Amino acid sequence: MCARDRHEVDAGSWMSVVDWRESRLRTRNGEIALHEAGDGPTLVFLHGGPGLDHRLLRPLAEPLTREYRCILPDQRGSGGSVVERLDADALHINRLIEDIDDLRQHLGEKRLRLIGWSWGAALALLYGAVHPDRLEQVAAIAPGPIPWELIDVYRANRVRPLTAEERTRHADLSD
Repeated sequence: MCARDRHEVDAGSWMSVVDWRESRLRTRNGEIALHEAGDGPTLVFLHGGPGLDHRLLRPLAEPLTREYRCILPDQRGSGGSVVERLDADALHINRLIEDIDDLRQHLGEKRLRLIGWSWGAALALLYGAVHPDRLEQVAAIAPGPIPWELIDVYRANRVRPLTAEERTRHADLSD
């Protein structure tokens, strides 16, 4: 089953209608609502919260649908996603990371490009820490305060996509 949600976008010099396709992905403990538009390389957007939903990131994703396949999931327990049981294990961070990896497999992607806002940025960085070989790029938007225990993970993921020359320059700027 695939529902469609048409949304007009005014992005300055162009006006288009973004045709959001909605589907559901069965996970180990429920279903995740997926919202997809565009064609091209895949970008996965992770919303803030926990508890918010994908709609917050539509204005960011919509202009990118001209060149990218944009996937906006509602995370477990948020928006249109369903959790079969609501307990500490079902909402544990490891389950959210498993959901992202289930999504990666469902999309047929070897490595993901994740764009996370607020809580979604932290989640994207954690996914990269657990599955560095399954992550192509991360864009962390307004990641908020990083817990001290995760600062080394944040720093490592921040420079991971840089070339050796860019890392040297970054290190010089950070000193």
